[in-house]
Amino acid sequence: MVNPKLNSLVNVLMFVLLIITGISTFTRSELHKTAGIILIILIIIHILFHYKQIMFMTKNLFKK
Repeated sequence: MVNPKLNSLVNVLMFVLLIITGISTFTRSELHKTAGIILIILIIIHILFHYKQIMFMTKNLFKK
């Protein structure tokens, strides 16, 4: 089980980076590219944190 504080931190960082990426889209700055790369990394970490839950739910979905 992942530490809830660490999970919450990753979620908050993903949200902030999503906002930064969206706002910086209009300026086409280096900030947009950097925030996007960090956001992708955090999304992968988020998926890894919840991998067991994803697999459990997927198995249950196809049992029905």
